[in-house]
Amino acid sequence: MLDYGKHCARNLTPVKNLLNLVQQQANRKAQGDQRIRALLSRKLDSALFENVEFFNIEEEQLTVLTRSAAWTSRLRFFSNEMLAILREAGIRVRDIKFSVSVKPKPEELVRPVPPNERRISERSLELLDSIAGDMENNELRRSFEKLIANAAKKNRSS
Repeated sequence: MLDYGKHCARNLTPVKNLLNLVQQQANRKAQGDQRIRALLSRKLDSALFENVEFFNIEEEQLTVLTRSAAWTSRLRFFSNEMLAILREAGIRVRDIKFSVSVKPKPEELVRPVPPNERRISERSLELLDSIAGDMENNELRRSFEKLIANAAKKNRSS
């Protein structure tokens, strides 16, 4: 007979590794955003960056994600200064790409689910619980735990 606990632990290792990798990458991108924001804010008005969702540099291209087209236009005016500041700080960047953050309407985020699809299997709940137990990010772990508790409660009521 299959030892469910050992089987789950062995099968969750790739998921845990993936979660750790995603978490590390997110942390690196957040640190990069903070560094760029700090460098630019020293020499340019920090109010310019209040409507920037995110800065990211990949393959020597700075990507600036703004909240509106108006802010994209305004920041484009400072492109040369931004490039000069980053280059002066030793950051290799050749150009800037501006994008506007498009956030879907709340009703677009949720698709209708037939009642018979709303149940999460007990096995899936156990796997989620195991993953949550190994999460380093407390906020994410609490969200998983809340999801698990709500799903278990719904399962009992249906």
